[in-house]
Amino acid sequence: MKQGMNTVTFTLDAISDQIGVDPFPLLIDRVPADNLKRCDLQAE
Repeated sequence: MKQGMNTVTFTLDAISDQIGVDPFPLLIDRVPADNLKRCDLQAE
């Protein structure tokens, strides 16, 4: 990943309305909700 805006695409088996990505998985996350984002669903 580079600095600035990045685009990440995930391919899932089931529909999800939120995803969570924790950039620092080794640390205790005191506010886990700040890693959740709403999904933009696109059919392929």
